[in-house]
Amino acid sequence: MFLGEVTWEYSQIVETRCSVDSTHFPFDKQFCEIQISVPSYSGSEISLTHCINPDTLSTGEWQILTFKQFQTKKKIGFRQVFIIEYELERKPLNTFVIIVIPVFILVSMVPLVFLIPKESGERLSLAVTGLLAVSVYMSLVAGSLPSSSDPMPLINVCIFVWFLSNAAIVIIVILDSALNVKKETKHVPSVCDPIVTFARRLRCEVKKVSEHDSSEEDIEMVSHNDGTHNRNDRGKSNFQDRKITWQHVSRALDTYMIVIIYAIKIVFAVCVFIVLYYGDVDKSSPRVQAARLQSIISQVIVCEDNGI
Repeated sequence: MFLGEVTWEYSQIVETRCSVDSTHFPFDKQFCEIQISVPSYSGSEISLTHCINPDTLSTGEWQILTFKQFQTKKKIGFRQVFIIEYELERKPLNTFVIIVIPVFILVSMVPLVFLIPKESGERLSLAVTGLLAVSVYMSLVAGSLPSSSDPMPLINVCIFVWFLSNAAIVIIVILDSALNVKKETKHVPSVCDPIVTFARRLRCEVKKVSEHDSSEEDIEMVSHNDGTHNRNDRGKSNFQDRKITWQHVSRALDTYMIVIIYAIKIVFAVCVFIVLYYGDVDKSSPRVQAARLQSIISQVIVCEDNGI
């Protein structure tokens, strides 16, 4: 017996776009909302069902966590709107292996320029090479992110800060080289004495700074002694002025820069990783956020009415 029911299976590939918030890239979570309406039928005449093949839940760069289906009471003209909302999570492993880890290793190697002997002349070239390499990785990160991302991803800020730190290392290397070539006869401020002494302790050099210089200065004073009291006094004052040279200050600067820069880089990297990893853990869909905001507004209005 014919009941008048007709089954029509219709398939179509539809391309849609969603706004993306890549603040916590590559650990970001996205909510994509798709609105569907059928012009020829009302909401009471059509029933929309939605299902996802389990094999497609984790493909490519994204993994589908959940999806919801509901229809709105609003109508666009005479049409009812059906809404499908997807919750997507990015797979971070590929981005970490290709971009994040190489950049971190690169910026971690740049401070090692302070261990290279100054006489080799390779300090500045290695520091500039690291600076240029980080700028190349900045372009790679920018190319892997959607241009419509708002606000700017934190990882871009992180790499830019690392870029600035490498630029600062280049400047410090230049200044350090200028200090190293200063003549020993140039006066060194007395404030540098404890700085140099503490740097030698950091390098586990127990011997005092003045011991080596003292022996050399004594030999020089004996060889040039003409038996007069004035020249003796002059030699003692020169020894006191030259017990700390600019070469000692330059070496102390190398020690401090390695310790300070590595401490800042490690603390900064750990803080950024924690913020990126846990940033989108409690993220909810815009629809839920709007419902919460509306509930808060309603409670405020009720409180104001009770106060009146």
